[in-house]
Amino acid sequence: MAKRTLASGLAQDPPGLVERARLALHLNKRGLARALGLSPRTVYRWNKRTALPRKVTLRELAVKLHPVDPALAADLAVAGGTTAAAMGLMSRVKAAPGALAAESVVGAAADVLGLPPKAVRTAVAASLHRAQALGLTVEALLAALEQP
Repeated sequence: MAKRTLASGLAQDPPGLVERARLALHLNKRGLARALGLSPRTVYRWNKRTALPRKVTLRELAVKLHPVDPALAADLAVAGGTTAAAMGLMSRVKAAPGALAAESVVGAAADVLGLPPKAVRTAVAASLHRAQALGLTVEALLAALEQP
């Protein structure tokens, strides 16, 4: 397969880009598949390089990734046959919160605990409900948790 050059100057490797994006979003493979509306088997095939992601999927992932890693999102856009600027990503300041952001938060907790995201999702939700009921902002909660 001939490799094209990405915005970062690296050789294009769509499955590798998808894997880097998945890690940046703190998602497991199942979470990435869910976020993109695909089967987990599809993501597995990409990782094994027995299939390649479609360009439209790379562009969709670029949009979801841009708030977290704009440079990697730009590479995904190029791999998807366009540019981040042409997709309007350069003018976006912040993505709307949603399922992908929630999966990223759950994934970060799961990584720290060494558990699958499904195992910690309920605990994270319960903790956030309690914080909300106590009137804590995310900033106040983080400040309290980060104290020695």
